[in-house]
Amino acid sequence: MSATRVLVVEDENIIAKDIADTLIKLEYEVSGIASSAEDALKNIEKNNVDLVLMDIVLKGKTDGIKAADIIRSRFHIPVIYLTAYSDEETLQRAKVTEPFGYLLKPLEERELQTTIQMALYKHKMDNAVRESEERLNKFMNSATDAFLLFDSNLNLVEINRAALELFNCERDEVIGENIQNLSPDVDLSGRYDEYLSVIETGGPLVTDEFLTHPRLGKKYLLFRAFKVGDGLGLILIDMTKRHQMEEALHRQKDMAQNYLDIAGIIILALSSKGEVVLINKKGCEVLGFDEKDILFKDWFSNFIPERIVAGARNMFKQVMEGKIPQDEKIEGVILTGRGEERIIAWNNALVKDESGKTIGTLSSGEDITDIKKAEEEVKESVVKNEEAFRVFRHKVKNNLQSLYSLISLQAHHMGEECCSDMCSDCKDRVKALSLVYDRLFRADKTVPVAARDYITDIVSHLFRSHNAGRKGLAYRVESADIGLDLNTSVPLGLMINELVSNAIRHAFPNDKKGEIWVKLEYNNNKYNLEVGDNGIGLPEGIDLKNLKTLGLELVTSLASQLDGELEVSGPGAVFRLVFPVTDDEEEK
Repeated sequence: MSATRVLVVEDENIIAKDIADTLIKLEYEVSGIASSAEDALKNIEKNNVDLVLMDIVLKGKTDGIKAADIIRSRFHIPVIYLTAYSDEETLQRAKVTEPFGYLLKPLEERELQTTIQMALYKHKMDNAVRESEERLNKFMNSATDAFLLFDSNLNLVEINRAALELFNCERDEVIGENIQNLSPDVDLSGRYDEYLSVIETGGPLVTDEFLTHPRLGKKYLLFRAFKVGDGLGLILIDMTKRHQMEEALHRQKDMAQNYLDIAGIIILALSSKGEVVLINKKGCEVLGFDEKDILFKDWFSNFIPERIVAGARNMFKQVMEGKIPQDEKIEGVILTGRGEERIIAWNNALVKDESGKTIGTLSSGEDITDIKKAEEEVKESVVKNEEAFRVFRHKVKNNLQSLYSLISLQAHHMGEECCSDMCSDCKDRVKALSLVYDRLFRADKTVPVAARDYITDIVSHLFRSHNAGRKGLAYRVESADIGLDLNTSVPLGLMINELVSNAIRHAFPNDKKGEIWVKLEYNNNKYNLEVGDNGIGLPEGIDLKNLKTLGLELVTSLASQLDGELEVSGPGAVFRLVFPVTDDEEEK
């Protein structure tokens, strides 16, 4: 079986080279490295690409999200985003292109491999679903509604079983016949010129009427005529029973309609199939249609924007099934006859028959479009103020990724174990810095970094990168609900990184099992940090003021930076640091 071919689309050469080297290490075949959307498309057209790793921010007129959308629609190749962005707006914009994965920089080898494997599996499943849908379409071709297909001269070229039963004939008897001569029992030729107009203009024709059949009697049929290629498609739907029910309800509805039409809000009733069975005057005014052009039409395919039809149908299904409380207001978008989209706030109630079975919904709707537009104007002003912050955030995360990648590339080329360890230490320190900026950027920039989550991120990363869990080590993080500012969180994170990394490497020789813990408490305007392990402990007589290792020397320097007092005790190795709260943190 041939290796999976991956195209890397990244405009930072160092990052791209690091990713390519990692892919090769993971036994993937790199199809190429592209720095722009245009180069990526040329590579895909030339090579057999199985998957694309796409950076959102690219040089040129087309960014990564637009490029991914083109690749998805034209080549049907799975795309995984690589980006320094982590804000909700970018995530939502990227989701529209239906990516198969989303990786935040800096990348980790294990996360990269897992995401690629999941993307390939999902792509395989999507292909299976698509094949299943094709089989479903074939099955629907045998539907109970009568279906006929005519050429441009209205000669019959195809007919399904339901139509043959309606006409009480055999297929060979009618294929090739003109619509005017098709059946003396059911007159289809009365709208001959209208059918030709459908073929010429492409506009559909929907109408209904009573027709008489010698075997089936008087039937009330719905005609749907539409252009198919150069010819005409015609669907005949038996609406007899529904028409009889509608006739019985019509008299009562006329009386109720008078009350509904004086209401200042939209009143809409849908059947269980989503067809409009009632709408008031206000609803017609907002939609811009006459009542006759709305009633008995499918609400979703006619009055909802195409891009959100599937979601609206699913929401309607949840309302029908009682999964959404009836007192919960739902905002939705409708499409008017003027081509304008309006935002409506709906209140929904279930309509049930005498047996308690749900047969539809009755909804009242208020047009809140103008209110939403005012809200959007406020949001736009906020976005302008935050644009500079987003640019700064991207540069910081990308610079950290570049430094991380440079260290990785150096480690690949140096080879010796001692050099590799030094590079690993440097990468862990860069990762600790990246984590605090990532925490800061995920939240509102005025909110402090959450200490518990930040410390957990650092420790869990070190355990993953050193495979500590497989060596029988465990960790524990205990922290009060503390918010740290940037001046505290950076040196604190680096100190925790050094102490935990040192414990993983040296406290448990010969595969000894044990535990490493980190505690952070707040008392009397001071922080109390404790990083400890139950391992073999530090060498006797260690002097914190005369250290020879870079890691512990860095720890004492960071303690001094925090204006803290550092102590070491046993059993094992337990480092305790007491340092004051900053002025900014006291105010918050």
